[in-house]
Amino acid sequence: MQYIYAKAANSQKGFSMLEAVVGTAIILSVFVGLITAYNIALKTSLGIAESIKAIYLLEEGIEAVIVMRDEGWDDNIASISPDNPYEFYWDGNTWTATTTPQVIDGLYVREFVVSPVYRDDNDDISSGGTLDDGTKKITVTVSWRSKQKEMATYITRAFEN
Repeated sequence: MQYIYAKAANSQKGFSMLEAVVGTAIILSVFVGLITAYNIALKTSLGIAESIKAIYLLEEGIEAVIVMRDEGWDDNIASISPDNPYEFYWDGNTWTATTTPQVIDGLYVREFVVSPVYRDDNDDISSGGTLDDGTKKITVTVSWRSKQKEMATYITRAFEN
């Protein structure tokens, strides 16, 4: 009987070793899963932060065009070649249009295009009709890495400048 007892005791030790290996594997799998989920969340949050900054840069671009319009339609808006990309330059005092590349924070490139606006017989904006010299379509684009966001609006000559 002692022999059977000894054999049963040895098989219980082997079973305990198997439990330890399986338990360790389960804990390790959970740990690896948590690290993977953390890495995905971190990459996603960094991408969202870059995207939010791009949206702010778009809005700032629209505001910069409005400042340029307010400071002189003829000099700052009407004089820009239509449908050619320009970039914004802040000279410390005001915004100006430039063709010199401007990289923001070493990552973002912001461009804008001024396009002519045409109106139909009902004075609605259309793809054809009569040219409206007092209205321009502004399209601002922000590019970074392999991503791009775009915003468009219309501005009108608000002052006689």
